[in-house]
Amino acid sequence: MEAVEDGGWWVGVGLGNVEHPLGITTRESRGTAFWLAREALDRAKARRATRPLVLRAEEPEGAKDLDASLHALGFILSRRTRRQREVAMLFRDDWKVDQIATEWAVKQQAVRQLLQAAGAEEEHEMRQLACRLAATVLA
Repeated sequence: MEAVEDGGWWVGVGLGNVEHPLGITTRESRGTAFWLAREALDRAKARRATRPLVLRAEEPEGAKDLDASLHALGFILSRRTRRQREVAMLFRDDWKVDQIATEWAVKQQAVRQLLQAAGAEEEHEMRQLACRLAATVLA
């Protein structure tokens, strides 16, 4: 998510089998998870303006919902300004509005406005959803 938020990266996630032992590098490793990740990365690059993160799975059951949740989360993260990223990061680290306002020497209202514009609550909800879906898909 940090790579997506940074804005300069494409992310491809592959869910599938992995041959063991793993290679020293990803190029030396084998399994469908690696091929699917490469395919997902290619798709992310092709859709860079709208979708910097793509997931591909060997077993599509549930993976489509996980992919959609990651896409929504990526959408939220990739459209933030530098200041919105900063306030959202503090919010993720459990800073309270009054603590951020004091640290930045601004009014609490300004912090609330930044959090709202950053979609901080929506990010929190989408992260929780993505974690629940990932747990289901990987089970």
